[in-house]
Amino acid sequence: MIRASVFLFLLSLFLPNSVPVGAAWQTLSGNPPLVIANGGTSGLYPDQTFPAYADALNYSLPGVAFSCDLQLVNTTTGFQQGICRTGLDLSLSTNVNFIFPERNRTYIIDGMNVTGWFAPDFTSDEILNNVSARQSDLTRSPIFDQLNLAILVPELLAPSNFTPTWLNLESPSFFEEHGLNMTSYLLDFLSSPNVLPPDFLSASEITILKDLQSAARAARTKVIFKFLDETATEPTTGQTYGTLLGNLSDVATFAAGILVPKGYIWPRNGNETSLEQHTTLVDDAHSANLEIYAYNFLNDEYPAPYNYSFDPITEILYFIEKYNFSVDGLFTDFPTTASQAIACYANNSIKSTQPGSIDVTIISHNGDSGNWPGSTIPAYNSAIATGVDYIDCSVQITKDGVLICRESPDLVSNTNIATVTTLFTTNLKNYPQLQSKQGVFTFDLTWTQIQSNLKARIFSPTEGLARNPEHDGLYDIITFADFLSLAENNSVGAFIDIQNAVYLRTSQNISVVDAVAVALKAAGYTNSSKKVIIQSEDSSALARLRDLNVTYPLTYLIPYTSLKPVEVTADDFVDIKKYASAVSIARRLVEPLDPVDKTLLLPSKVVEWAHAQNLTAYFYFLRNEQSVFPFDLKADPTMELYMLTERYKVDGFITDFPQTTINYFENHCVASGKGTSNIDFVIPNVEPGLLDLQLYGSFAAPAPTPDLVVPEPPLLGPAPPAPGPSSKPSAAPSRLSTGLFFSAVFPLLLHCLALL
Repeated sequence: MIRASVFLFLLSLFLPNSVPVGAAWQTLSGNPPLVIANGGTSGLYPDQTFPAYADALNYSLPGVAFSCDLQLVNTTTGFQQGICRTGLDLSLSTNVNFIFPERNRTYIIDGMNVTGWFAPDFTSDEILNNVSARQSDLTRSPIFDQLNLAILVPELLAPSNFTPTWLNLESPSFFEEHGLNMTSYLLDFLSSPNVLPPDFLSASEITILKDLQSAARAARTKVIFKFLDETATEPTTGQTYGTLLGNLSDVATFAAGILVPKGYIWPRNGNETSLEQHTTLVDDAHSANLEIYAYNFLNDEYPAPYNYSFDPITEILYFIEKYNFSVDGLFTDFPTTASQAIACYANNSIKSTQPGSIDVTIISHNGDSGNWPGSTIPAYNSAIATGVDYIDCSVQITKDGVLICRESPDLVSNTNIATVTTLFTTNLKNYPQLQSKQGVFTFDLTWTQIQSNLKARIFSPTEGLARNPEHDGLYDIITFADFLSLAENNSVGAFIDIQNAVYLRTSQNISVVDAVAVALKAAGYTNSSKKVIIQSEDSSALARLRDLNVTYPLTYLIPYTSLKPVEVTADDFVDIKKYASAVSIARRLVEPLDPVDKTLLLPSKVVEWAHAQNLTAYFYFLRNEQSVFPFDLKADPTMELYMLTERYKVDGFITDFPQTTINYFENHCVASGKGTSNIDFVIPNVEPGLLDLQLYGSFAAPAPTPDLVVPEPPLLGPAPPAPGPSSKPSAAPSRLSTGLFFSAVFPLLLHCLALL
């Protein structure tokens, strides 16, 4: 523990001593909000351990505060010793139950019998010399538990005068009941010449804060009253915290500030999925001359309100500037994310307002499909409003040859077809070449059946993390022709993804490639006048487009799913270059993971190999849901984007959440030509493989997978005729159906005549 403290001190010497202040913030002091690392970077490491604090110090704003949840144990000499642990039951955050299996006890806590392992039943020697910390949040990875990280004491928490410390007192009355006096311990702590006093001292009990008020003032320690759930009872007054909240002027007589759950400021609806109107608590606290700090900021929170689009930066901005108020500090398990929000995204951190420029291509994935049912007019309009370069259509085809835009040919996951009983039950089929489960497929239904019966619903690609269903069943399925008109009318590029071309031609006798080529011409998309990119995972489809004299840029999508991974080599990009000028590369090919720990392996070279062949490299798909991120990236889209652009030099992104991507490239820390933030901070550039090295002392190798095969046999000629796309069912032939007729049937008639 002493070595850890010395290391933190030496590290702090290389960090800035203060946070420069630009325009006045709406905090009580006018300074930027304080970032309080809740036990360090506890979203990654077991909280209140050396690696957790070191990570927070390394990758957060200068002046990040370290918090310690103070508990007491006895010493063998009859004194009291503080330890830093969360929760009264130590078995939830340490391995004490394995080291001392017979030492569990049952106590009455908040009126209930609670069985566990409690600090008053142990000596400091037992805890500090035998017990190690473990991840206290069971939803997070326990991989660092194996490091047997030491329990720390508050005397060694502060590495320097420039690292504020925050002692949060865990249930002082509980320790009083069991022969340990937290007031006495803290009076000695605050007056000791041998340790730095804490900068902040918080408790959810009023009596101890009043008892410590004078000593804290002498030590220049701010006393903060911590509020728990509004219905809970404060033990020393018998009043609920909700009642106490109504008289902040009384709180100001013994405290310099309040620490509240973030829901006190932004309450949520009953099912936790959307925000209610914000309260006036921040303004009320400031009016009472109280600082206000908010806690429970978690990048991996679930359920989280859909208002934030699963983006933790967006959430923090709701608390520090977006609605014309700012808390004075944020208690967070992910201090890097809070630091990024303050230094890079908040308007008050702008040093220069020069116009920025984005030198990457941003392509929507089914429009703004993270927030709206994909491939609908509202999803595309939302993506266009954010400023994407291209909107996209994943092209599917109906039984009668109408091209439509859908996530996949299976309509079960992205429409309401399961509620249309007759259509669903009579068309439910299994095509193992496409997917392992049954579905209802576009090529088994006519356009009239789809248009007359189905509405879009949001597709949630991450199991267990549902996207906002608020708009399900409200919007029509749209045709490819409608999509092209929308792109043209909004002066935005059209990114066309042709799916399953080989399967459709060989198994369903449908030439979707030819249909796309004809539809482009029918819509007036000549090769010189429109901004178009065409993509396919079938090299033969790209070759067929060239045979049809389609000269728009072509992109080869490397087919990759978790069920069908592939091994990619440098030679594969030589083959790709024969068919395309760009390549779309799946997340897991760029970010290979340890299959057990979900940590990043050594850096991938796929983007480098693409660039060696002068191929533009697109990354698919950018998603905000917490579970898609490697453990190293802390469920933070900003950290991922920084790694992909700075380390891998990715040229473009296909994204479900266009606003998050656009916001990243416009933030003050990275926007080209925009100037830097007033606040001295650099977004961390994650080192792939570093966590694996920290855990095992070596780099893990990726699991073997089948080799990618790029060249394919050529597609056959055009399929039999089919009517073209139309927004309205019609018996009359359209221009597209006539074109398909002549392109497919007329050569056959000539051949027959030649035989006569």
